[in-house]
Amino acid sequence: MNKKDGNNDAVRLKIGELTSREEFGKGIARLDSKVMKELNVTEGDVIEIEGKKKTGVLAVRSYPEDVGSNLVRIDGLVRKNAGTSVG
Repeated sequence: MNKKDGNNDAVRLKIGELTSREEFGKGIARLDSKVMKELNVTEGDVIEIEGKKKTGVLAVRSYPEDVGSNLVRIDGLVRKNAGTSVG
């Protein structure tokens, strides 16, 4: 995962599903604030998710229960666009 400003910082995270139906189709990725800080990303920044392919998403803070889990939550459309899957 990279910030889309030419920054080459990358972090490897486990993929999880978004749990809120209202967030589906909005192109967001829920990340732990520690990971966001490590990448120098703030909420609302565009970041790149890379699996077999790359896609851009908006960074949003993780759900409270995900803090410290090294998990990024994205919806099925983002997973498809990135060529990745849950887990």
